[in-house]
Amino acid sequence: MKSYIDSQPADIGLQKAILLYGNNSEIHYASVHPVEIMDSTPRIRAGQPVSKEGLALLYEELMGGASLKFIDDRRVLAYDGRTLLFWLQPKKRKVFFDCDEPMGKVGGVTPHTGLVFSVNDHSTPAVFSVKGRARPTPESVLYHAPYMNVWDDGDICMGSVQAPKTSTTCIDAWEAAFFRSVFTHPNEHRAVNYPGGMYSLWADLLSGATEVFPEDSLLPHMVLGQEMTLSDLLTTH
Repeated sequence: MKSYIDSQPADIGLQKAILLYGNNSEIHYASVHPVEIMDSTPRIRAGQPVSKEGLALLYEELMGGASLKFIDDRRVLAYDGRTLLFWLQPKKRKVFFDCDEPMGKVGGVTPHTGLVFSVNDHSTPAVFSVKGRARPTPESVLYHAPYMNVWDDGDICMGSVQAPKTSTTCIDAWEAAFFRSVFTHPNEHRAVNYPGGMYSLWADLLSGATEVFPEDSLLPHMVLGQEMTLSDLLTTH
């Protein structure tokens, strides 16, 4: 996901510099510095830490008054105003099925994997699984979400379910919409690595045969022969 600034002021010059400090995986600190031109050479002077308020004002200036909302929700993985990527931690949730026999109509509380959702008001929402309980990193491998009504590319068949808006304030609504829907049939031939396939997996989970989701049944999501990571999803959605 990328953001672009389209502006063409008549007279511009280097005024300030923002320095970012961190490691290879994340930024921990930022400071803003005045820039002084000496002998046609820009020199960065002593600066001060960047506050959230200062960043918001800078964003408003660059985007012509558009406001920047700072997100205090560790479930949010990325948001550019159009596409939202968020994470749901693994836990027990209620699910409903209306399938062919022998499963039939059934519901219950079962364990679930961690999930990564990609939602956009103008495209089909998608869902993927991640292993472990930790918040995903860019290097985290994405797996096929082991649910019915999900296509092999991760797209969700929403049926008659009303999709919530794409907003960081609507994560709970997305979770509710997905898990309150009725799962009816697998949308791909082999979504899990489990004896008996998808039906057997969920029958065992509903029966309480296991207290945790069997992560070894997850199949990695492959793109051009390579395991897809969260970083790949960030650059393609």
